[in-house]
Amino acid sequence: MKLNVRQLVLAALFAALTAVGAFLKLPISVVPITLQVFFVFLAGLSLPPQAAFLSQAAYLVTGLAGVPVFTGGGGVSYALTPTFGYLLSFLVMAPATSFLARRYLFKGKKAKFAALSALLTLFCELIGLGYMALLLYSLGTPLAASKALYMLYVFFPIDLVKLALSVPLAYTVRKRAPGLLE
Repeated sequence: MKLNVRQLVLAALFAALTAVGAFLKLPISVVPITLQVFFVFLAGLSLPPQAAFLSQAAYLVTGLAGVPVFTGGGGVSYALTPTFGYLLSFLVMAPATSFLARRYLFKGKKAKFAALSALLTLFCELIGLGYMALLLYSLGTPLAASKALYMLYVFFPIDLVKLALSVPLAYTVRKRAPGLLE
């Protein structure tokens, strides 16, 4: 599918919103609670899969190019921080959410969307944790299993709440501005 100008502009908007979400944070541990994931879900709910992917790819490229759009800054060296795996998971989360929304949510199959989105969220959490574990292991400070489970226990439900809050917002935008997001 070829993206039109509106979709490209919206992809850029969601890249910017994800960047803003990085600075709306609650620092509770090594991985702070931010609104990034909320905007990643919203991008997926609002854009076709290709545009949703592009929004998050643009966000990552911008940060890796040195613009301080990540929670802890920017630059290529940010790929060597423990939380970078979570950012990489956005490349999966946004287009997969878009696919699931179009296949299930917007066709009235809300329970199926909720179940599959929960699995997707868990998968993306595991991408982030896996990256963190590999990085810390390579640095000689392995991530304890108890710490990894604790992080899943804390962040997984919080991300599900972010998903649950993004759905009614996407519906509202679709209702009040029909055609804008297609």
